[in-house]
Amino acid sequence: MSPAKYQRIADELRAAIHRGDHQPGDVLPSESQLCDTYGVSRPTVRHAVAILRSEGLLDVEHGRGAFVRRRPLIQRHARSRHRHARAAGRPLGFDYPARHGQTPGMQIIRTGPVSAPADVAARMAIDEGTSVFIRERIVFAGGEPVEMSASYFPHDLAADSDLATDQPLASGVLRYIEDELGRTYHHIQEELTARVPTPAEAETLRISSALPVIRVLYAAYDAAGQAIEVVDSVFPSDRHTFVDAFDLES
Repeated sequence: MSPAKYQRIADELRAAIHRGDHQPGDVLPSESQLCDTYGVSRPTVRHAVAILRSEGLLDVEHGRGAFVRRRPLIQRHARSRHRHARAAGRPLGFDYPARHGQTPGMQIIRTGPVSAPADVAARMAIDEGTSVFIRERIVFAGGEPVEMSASYFPHDLAADSDLATDQPLASGVLRYIEDELGRTYHHIQEELTARVPTPAEAETLRISSALPVIRVLYAAYDAAGQAIEVVDSVFPSDRHTFVDAFDLES
């Protein structure tokens, strides 16, 4: 069965955008021009444009047309970001967008005790369902959501601390835990996987359900190997690059 006309148009326009035929900020041909090019009606063209808009490829401005969306990439440096967090003394969620010329923002959407999920419990070396403390947030760059993260802490570390507040910590979580709670980050383990977003993630991140997300499961330990923090983060794949650099052992 051949694809519907609107799907064929969406596929061709998407391919043209990915080839670079239409650059970020470029306006697409008008509805009338697309109707003439493809020999279809305006509702068919609008359906095709709506698909690309839902995928985050287009912005539509009433009276001006459809524009290829400007989506600058944010580089996430796996190793140096921890050293930078210590030196900068500001939340990483604020620091990364700012270093890329974008206005940062953060919304804390939940704090409090929860039962540890299996993957978090395994990294904390506790039983699944044990009470831990969660600090869940959405990170913004230029007003656009670019990350969903949930940090899990040992309950006795976080419950009576500023980690329980619903505001970003001025110095960032790492500096606050080291400076105020006396726990020093020593080594980190990160796992990256790609998957399709859940409906809630797609809605929160304002992306198409067809766009893959990158899930990063991060675990931080002190010198004794005791867990300080486990972070479960989800990033839209079209907004981030993950960068690492290291020396080879001699």
